[in-house]
Amino acid sequence: MRRSISLAVATLCISLAAPAGTSPIAAENPLRISLVLPSRATIANSVFVAAQVSGDVIGVQFSLDGASLGEPVSNPPFRVNFDTTRGSNGRHVLGDIARETAGNTVRSEAVTVDVANRLEWFSAFTPLRQLFVSSTGTGTGESSSSPMSLSAAVATARPGDLYWLLGGTYGVGHLILTRAGTETEPIAYRAVSGERVTIDGTVTVNAADNWIWGLEISGQHAAGNDGIELRAAGARAINNVIHDVAGNGIGAWNLGARQVIYGNVLYGGVETPLEQRGHLVYTQNDFRAYGYKYFIGNTLIDPPRRACNLAVDSRSGAVTSASDCFAFHAYTEGNLVTGMHLENNIIASGRALIGGFNLPADNEIVRNNSYYKSEPQFGYRRPTQVEFVRNYVGRGELSLNWWWGADESQFTQVAPNRFVENEVYSDSGNQVRLRTSSYSGTSPAFARCEGCGPLSRTDVMDDNVYGGSFGAEIQAANMPLRRSNTLGAWQADSAKAGQAFDLHSRVDAFPTINRVFVYPNEYEPGHGTVALYNWSLSSTGSIDISSIVSVGSSYTIHRATAPYGTAIAGGTYPGGWISVPTDGAEFVPLVVTSRNAAAGVTR
Repeated sequence: MRRSISLAVATLCISLAAPAGTSPIAAENPLRISLVLPSRATIANSVFVAAQVSGDVIGVQFSLDGASLGEPVSNPPFRVNFDTTRGSNGRHVLGDIARETAGNTVRSEAVTVDVANRLEWFSAFTPLRQLFVSSTGTGTGESSSSPMSLSAAVATARPGDLYWLLGGTYGVGHLILTRAGTETEPIAYRAVSGERVTIDGTVTVNAADNWIWGLEISGQHAAGNDGIELRAAGARAINNVIHDVAGNGIGAWNLGARQVIYGNVLYGGVETPLEQRGHLVYTQNDFRAYGYKYFIGNTLIDPPRRACNLAVDSRSGAVTSASDCFAFHAYTEGNLVTGMHLENNIIASGRALIGGFNLPADNEIVRNNSYYKSEPQFGYRRPTQVEFVRNYVGRGELSLNWWWGADESQFTQVAPNRFVENEVYSDSGNQVRLRTSSYSGTSPAFARCEGCGPLSRTDVMDDNVYGGSFGAEIQAANMPLRRSNTLGAWQADSAKAGQAFDLHSRVDAFPTINRVFVYPNEYEPGHGTVALYNWSLSSTGSIDISSIVSVGSSYTIHRATAPYGTAIAGGTYPGGWISVPTDGAEFVPLVVTSRNAAAGVTR
């Protein structure tokens, strides 16, 4: 798995001798070129390939494995986008050739990079010991008939241990894990398959490589503590159900690499007037130190209302107001929110933010997620760089008010903003709100300005589908806020701001035909989630769960907010599409479980 990554600009050696097949270099005005990005040997997702050039250059052609990479670039900045997901993993060679007005050319020294687009959020391990735990256990833990207590397990855990928690309620209050596993031999606390294991309290992971798996976390104990709090490298929260906790549902902090939040179901959904609670997910991360932090396959629904950012009267101490909590809250005022990787998540009825103060939010990957009545918001107070690809946004809009401006002088943009192949269906008459943000000047007197910088010509917004009455707003290149009411006007306005967007996109009517997104679970085959957009408002909807459940296997389907309640559908899977009740709801998030799945031990 990827370790700490340096993003410092690395200038490469340059040969000023003309390569074979090129013209001699004019001695009176030598042409010079060096590749400066990518600046790390292992790359993934989309990155810039960039060069520093001096002389009377008229164009730079970049190359990948000897073939042209993009079109020639005739004006600075000399850089192109390299979408590594379009090719193969492994070793590749990047190069460039610059041409000057007299026709002379020169190449920089080629750069070898390793492309590694791996599923780094998933790994299996073979436990060295398997022990059993119960809420009333006093035994050795060697079998389900002689389980040990959870406190004994926590006190004696060692690398490679897998603790199977038997069904029941564990009144732990605030459970703190302090014994570390290793990357290849973690310590795992996992519910026995098919049993409801309830932690009446909260869990904090203070030691590396501890996995919390398949538990229900609930209860108002230890006010201010998160349901699951990850404070160490290699900590993982896998397939848990978290609700009704006093703090955040999951807090994943900037305290180590390899953190994974996978397959969890979190919901609040209660009106808590003037009572402090927390966001469903609150997180921070330093990509340059720790690499990506992974949020994969989670379901985040209905965060608590009027329960965050409380205002208190200074004299009486009474709480006078509060705001709704966020479904996903990657935010900081003095830390970092870089390198968030969100994929295959369902986010509904709550805002989703990546942004904050301090340094820019960059290296953000948001891919293949399903949103409903949730506004994807990128940036806050600092320039932001995001790769937002193949997401489905139902009854929402894109809030991009801190888009990285092309004239940014204090910070280095290392990858493009890419918003491609998404579907955005809005009932507000607005699909996109975009405003650039950039710092100008020189150190130490940098000044930030919103709407001043132009769009970068290497940024991409295209191949999207917009639904409903189209509307977009843009403020960039020192132009006043411009409102576009047609796709053509939006294309023209963005071109005036520096880069024409959505030239190959289209506008459709607001949908009336249902859409379904199915997300199989890698940690537990036979388990998965479904996002059903019931645009037809019918009493039933059809879903195809063949990517989760094998033909002939028994299965159950629950609403995501009632995973332990009565199943709304089930039986033996015949294959193909099956019907599920919707009660006429427009959006129905579901949890699917196959009883024949190899999802762990049973008793």
